Amino acid sequence: MEEMRVFITCLDRGNGGLRRGDWFTLPVSPEYVKERLGLKEGHEYYILDFEFPFSVKGHVTIDDVNKIYRMLQEIDEKVIEDINTILSYWSIDIEELYENRDKIVFHEGIFSIHELFDEADMDDYLVNHLVISDGILLYMK
Repeated sequence: MEEMRVFITCLDRGNGGLRRGDWFTLPVSPEYVKERLGLKEGHEYYILDFEFPFSVKGHVTIDDVNKIYRMLQEIDEKVIEDINTILSYWSIDIEELYENRDKIVFHEGIFSIHELFDEADMDDYLVNHLVISDGILLYMK
């Protein structure tokens, strides 16, 4: 998996209105961020940008992005490649994907779910299958 980075800025208003910020490669410790940005007690930080394989919405903390990073390390690389499609198709978030990572089955060279299952087993898989592109099929068992 490609490295994941976040851009973190200091929200301290006492520095003449200039924002201090930098890119950090995950995982990163909050102490390292505070040291590198010169954050003092009471100073806040905000994560302004993400280099993740999927979009992140809302306010997240350093602990949150480190948790996401650790979860992604345990998800199959093939799933990560199409993670946005998978998350939206199954209407799940990254934590649900992580919790179900052992239930995701990935097949290459398959153009129809009918190639994998007979009609008796089909009902269990119709709702949970996803054809990502030609010859790639994913389903959750």
